[in-house]
Amino acid sequence: MVDFSLIEGIGLVVALFLITFLFKNLRIRFFDSHSLMTAALNVLLFGIFFLVAFYLRSQGNGAFSIFENLALIPLNIVWISGYLYYEGFLYVKPPMWRYTLMLIMGITNILLVSINIGGALNLPQPNTLVTMMTFYLGSIFHSFAIYVTFQIIRIYPKRAVKIDNTSLFLVGIAASIAGTKELLEYLGVTSLVSLTSFPTDSIYIIAGIFLIAGISVLLINNLKWGNYIYYIPVPVHIIMVYNDGGLLVYNRNVAPVQGENTLEDKEYLIPSALSAFSTFFQEILGSNANLTHVSAKLYEFYFSELPDHKGTIVVIASGANFFLKRSINLLKKSISQGNLERLSETTKTDEFDSEFDEYVTKSFPYLVIKKKSTQSQDNLSSQN
Repeated sequence: MVDFSLIEGIGLVVALFLITFLFKNLRIRFFDSHSLMTAALNVLLFGIFFLVAFYLRSQGNGAFSIFENLALIPLNIVWISGYLYYEGFLYVKPPMWRYTLMLIMGITNILLVSINIGGALNLPQPNTLVTMMTFYLGSIFHSFAIYVTFQIIRIYPKRAVKIDNTSLFLVGIAASIAGTKELLEYLGVTSLVSLTSFPTDSIYIIAGIFLIAGISVLLINNLKWGNYIYYIPVPVHIIMVYNDGGLLVYNRNVAPVQGENTLEDKEYLIPSALSAFSTFFQEILGSNANLTHVSAKLYEFYFSELPDHKGTIVVIASGANFFLKRSINLLKKSISQGNLERLSETTKTDEFDSEFDEYVTKSFPYLVIKKKSTQSQDNLSSQN
């Protein structure tokens, strides 16, 4: 089913993967997302199974085939978890049709592999079939991940993101080549006679080269530009904090790390919106209303109540995804209890600027604070 060249390549990939835990940037990347952590742990499990298969095969033990099949189960979990990770860059929750389709394909593969391990898969060349389906699912996942990174590049045209996209492309090519090799074997093609005498078994050597190249590019990229992992394809424009009396106590224009705030040239639209929010918080939120999201024509307004009802965080963005939602929650949790108490008592609009700047910088590492929306602040001050 799988020749020695691929197993040796897998062994190298596992070794590289274990080394990545020595690097802070990749550890942060893993721990930032449950989906990515799940994928990472299953990559490790996948590699362990294949190394065991390699050892048993070298000893002439026929049980190696069981471990080769076992390795396909965590590999399918890697594709599903990786899909969910990249979906998180686009949406808070993935579109149901796409999520359902990926889940069906992944679960189908896992069920077929499990049945095959038990020897009950009554289909022609079952080992080849389940391996081919697994690799092609990997190709689909990598195609989607490349699409997502292109969306990120539109907002953050940074070299690091482009290199990450290259890594995905190389690993995706490896999965496609490996899947094609299994397809040829399933069809009974042992040599590409029509083009060359190159044996199909040696196709895995090419797949291994692309795989190792992709993983190596990923590691080097994380060593040199680790902070690119936080970039998201959702422009965020303004972050505000209101206290429980409806007073705007913090207000900052923000922008991508190397981008522009697209609201800066339209700031004249914001004062009336902020004034309306001030009145809204004074009259409505005091009655324990639970508003989390307002969708306008061009922008999305996200609300998150502070602990103990001490106020509300408002974020103006052009969309939402998992990481933006996570950042808002981090910001809410990062505010100290002492500042929460002071927040509800203050009558000043700039008392917390320096402290909240620090909270925002830590919670939204993919953003930089541009300036206070002075027109908006003046407008509110005049009304208070």
